[in-house]
Amino acid sequence: MSVSRVKALPENIELIIFDCDGVLVDSEAMIRMAHHKMLAAHGVEVSASALMRDFAGLRGEEIAREVEKMFQVRLPPSYPETVRQWLFEAYPSQLRAMNGAHQVLSRIRQTCCVASNAPMRLLDRALTSVGMAASFQDRLFSADDVASGKPSPEIFHYSADQMGVHVSRCLVVEDSVAGVKGALAAGMAAVGFVGGRHCSRETAGQLLDVGAVTVFDELAFLSSLLGA
Repeated sequence: MSVSRVKALPENIELIIFDCDGVLVDSEAMIRMAHHKMLAAHGVEVSASALMRDFAGLRGEEIAREVEKMFQVRLPPSYPETVRQWLFEAYPSQLRAMNGAHQVLSRIRQTCCVASNAPMRLLDRALTSVGMAASFQDRLFSADDVASGKPSPEIFHYSADQMGVHVSRCLVVEDSVAGVKGALAAGMAAVGFVGGRHCSRETAGQLLDVGAVTVFDELAFLSSLLGA
């Protein structure tokens, strides 16, 4: 599968809002493995695939809360930051840009920004590690900027407001159900990217079911979709 059905895109798109993890950088598998290891250290046995299925796109604090409910355990308050620190140290040597990400950023004519559930420190680390930070400069918006993460629409409203673009002229590129739901709740159209290592055969259908305009597994398709 390279592309699924395409519904009508909004006219006069001015702003492309990218998620970072699982779209620009192939980090989601690393993130789930970090949670898998850290949870095991606290006696919670949950597979990386189950973490991806149940918690994709959520912030570390939300994952911790859901795990506590699901497994009737108590994680230390420092748990989310411990996971983030592990990733911060691992990214420079292990993180890779998503295949085609650099190329698509160089071709798209519209303004681009990033809206991520990650804190700014980790978001900047990820993009710097793959040589992509200069492509966005100060157009990075993170969990630090809003009270509620995806699937809340808050990060998308904030990004559009900061960029001075009406929500009807934004297109969001997401890899998770939480991200697509948040984009739609903000009044934006969303497309689903399913080319990361973490995506399963079911991911495309899940993103379409919650309202993605289309799904694709090669970022080059985005250029074609936008006429770049």
